[in-house]
Amino acid sequence: MRYLLLLFSLLLTLPVGWVTAQQTDPLPIFPFAAIHDDGLWLYGETAQPVETSEEVFRRPLVWSDDGEHLYFIVRERGLPVMRTDQRGTAPEIVIPRSNHWSGVDEVAGDLIYAEFNPDAVYPSHTIYPYGEDNQDIFAPVQQDVYRRPANGEPELVGSFAQGVDCQGGPPNLSHAVYMGELNNKGNPLTLRMTPHGVVHTFTCWGGGTALLTADDDVLLGNRLRRVQISENGRDLIGIDDAKPEEPNNIDDHLLRYVNLATLQSETLSTAAEPDQLAWGLPGTDEIFYSSLTPADPIELTEAEDEQLWEITYFFGDGARNMASIRRYNIETGADDVVYEADAYAIGRMALTPDGRYLLFSQIPNADDYVETALAGDFEERSDLRKLIEPNVYAFDLETGETTLLAERVYFFSFNAAAYEG
Repeated sequence: MRYLLLLFSLLLTLPVGWVTAQQTDPLPIFPFAAIHDDGLWLYGETAQPVETSEEVFRRPLVWSDDGEHLYFIVRERGLPVMRTDQRGTAPEIVIPRSNHWSGVDEVAGDLIYAEFNPDAVYPSHTIYPYGEDNQDIFAPVQQDVYRRPANGEPELVGSFAQGVDCQGGPPNLSHAVYMGELNNKGNPLTLRMTPHGVVHTFTCWGGGTALLTADDDVLLGNRLRRVQISENGRDLIGIDDAKPEEPNNIDDHLLRYVNLATLQSETLSTAAEPDQLAWGLPGTDEIFYSSLTPADPIELTEAEDEQLWEITYFFGDGARNMASIRRYNIETGADDVVYEADAYAIGRMALTPDGRYLLFSQIPNADDYVETALAGDFEERSDLRKLIEPNVYAFDLETGETTLLAERVYFFSFNAAAYEG
């Protein structure tokens, strides 16, 4: 009896979403692409690398609407956009030059991309022209946005000024990985065509979002970031500041909703502070958001701190978190925890079309990194880095079971059109 009580008490302490049993039903195949060791990999029934001429640039991997083609940027002169397919066919260049601050989008076979315009000159410090609600832009450049039909010449959609002076570094190693998975300060860059215009970020750190139309570049929010657009292209959610009067404060987050058709927006009240976002199923008014709760930091003696510094050259403040994912209903305000883990952060999220599985990347806390480093149980510093790189999981929203899908991958991109459930 004593052992049964002990087992029961242990089960009560397991966090929401923890794997408590083996998966009873066979898992479906989750087709997705990701960057592993600076190379492009395709995942599904197996994991296979795609041969590329150069390293893959850490920018969003974009699937075509039909799930047949994958677009990505490589580290070659001009940062060309390349295309492969879900079988990993030898990639081909489809756009010889692109802008690594924006990435690429695809709509019904047409490619949306931006190019730096070297002939446009701005002062080194520019006020973004949005009336009273201005945004300081440092070292701005002009980005020309093009739409190129599948079998046609590119057409200019419009232009905008983008700041490319990204300042500020990570406070610790786990946060450096978090930034590597998402972007500077954890704010993914956006370039997305909608029926109402092109939604784009206008700083290299991902802060500030606007809607580029045929007539104007309309401000959606000076500090609006981490935006996600609904499947129909009408609704946008993003993270905004709780204290807009403190422009350097980017730590207090609010959830904001924008109707792109009317440009009406509202701040949504959540039970926890949102970090990263994803839409739920169309028509449900549901979204998913991650949230972080500080946990006890990694504490080191002075001797351990010096030893770690000699090994890594940088460790930082030793912060640790508990990470959770919550399901939130915009209409009713229902806000419930569906997953929780001892982890530094949740990165990218994607819901399967049947609404059963939530795929997400997760950045570990640095405990294993520190323990391995101090024990000297490694050959190269790169071996340590592997211990805090993102892993991709599938969380079953019906059973609460979590399954590891891929280790040490960045920028995973789920191919929803190829998912068979």
